[in-house]
Amino acid sequence: MRELKNGDHFGVNKIHARLPGVLLTEVEYTAATPVPWHCHEHAHFSFFLKGTLQEVNRKAQFHCSPGTLIFNNSQEPHCNTGHTPYTRHFHAEVSDNWFERYELKREHFQGSFRVEEPQVFAAVQQLYCTFRAGAVSDADESCLVQAFGTLLQPAIRPAARKPAWVSAARDLLHDSFAEPLTLHALSAVVQVHPVHLSQQFPAYFGLTFSQYLRKLRVMQAARHLLSSDMALTKVGYLCGFSDQSHFIRCFRLQFNMTPLQFRKLHRA
Repeated sequence: MRELKNGDHFGVNKIHARLPGVLLTEVEYTAATPVPWHCHEHAHFSFFLKGTLQEVNRKAQFHCSPGTLIFNNSQEPHCNTGHTPYTRHFHAEVSDNWFERYELKREHFQGSFRVEEPQVFAAVQQLYCTFRAGAVSDADESCLVQAFGTLLQPAIRPAARKPAWVSAARDLLHDSFAEPLTLHALSAVVQVHPVHLSQQFPAYFGLTFSQYLRKLRVMQAARHLLSSDMALTKVGYLCGFSDQSHFIRCFRLQFNMTPLQFRKLHRA
């Protein structure tokens, strides 16, 4: 099995940039580019920008489409199958020295998995927007620090200490984020007093209820903008935003650009 060194890919490197201990690359793949079983020298995020494929590792298989975010730790075997004639990905490869500098233990991020946490998606997407605009600076390391900090929380929090309502709340939010959810409605479903839920929610989700719900909606909106030509008004409506101005405000707050600017940037 082949080990890909830092910056090596089966596809064609389109553009790249560097941060201390981090290599950012946008890579293009065609139907003539097989991606057999392999591993990487460094841990990395793969953010899918165009096309679809199946990401296969030793334990699971994921359907990847625009907006999908995958994390692969170093030395984790995986391959790609069933990809469309053209795919494009953004890779952020993180060296062991980077983990050591931030006193993070890479073994806490075991395996290969699809990332569902909206904070991580938002951080990597923000890094890509800066990268695509040609404006990456050392300060943008903060995006990766935020991403790994969010992923680290379940690893360092003993599973026995997590209340049952946490998983129930997460499932409901991820399944029904486009609906007019309220804290009171969520508390009724998970059978926790709304005041207690409000106080404890940030401890397990890293954000307040409203912040987490807003990031889920913006994350899904970004996926629609990447994968379709859907009108912006329809994107906002399908993602649970009450009106177009609210959608634009929330999107700009997350990515420092409007949905239209976001779509144009990713298609440049």
